[in-house]
Amino acid sequence: MTRLKQGYFHLFGRLNAFEEAWVAGLLGEGEFPFFEKMHRADRFHCCRVAQCLEKAGAPLHVLKAALLHDFGKPASYGLLSRTLAVLNFPFALEVKKNHPREGAKKLEGVLGKEALELILFHHEKEKKVVVTFPWLDKLQEADGLN
Repeated sequence: MTRLKQGYFHLFGRLNAFEEAWVAGLLGEGEFPFFEKMHRADRFHCCRVAQCLEKAGAPLHVLKAALLHDFGKPASYGLLSRTLAVLNFPFALEVKKNHPREGAKKLEGVLGKEALELILFHHEKEKKVVVTFPWLDKLQEADGLN
């Protein structure tokens, strides 16, 4: 059911004016342009992840990481590529596997160290990594649910 929901949101998910303003207020002038460069579906997804974390009481750096955690995915990484990644096609899997590193690298100097670490490790499942970074487990959970 989650994959069907993700496909639906990819095709039809749009941020409303309130959500756009909320995101812009959290990210600020230097960070918001990076959010705008993401694919529409990634913006919608990242906003939903950040909203879940806000409800859990996450600090600002975690919300910023949530809003930009998929920045490393190319804007051309559409529904077909995502479907192929789920089906384990190698070229599509490369993007999925490398986007945390690519995003963190591109956002160096834009976000603080703690936010960059959350982005870098948001797909890491090793227990020692999850324990090392506060809020990483919550980010991963919210990412998986949305």
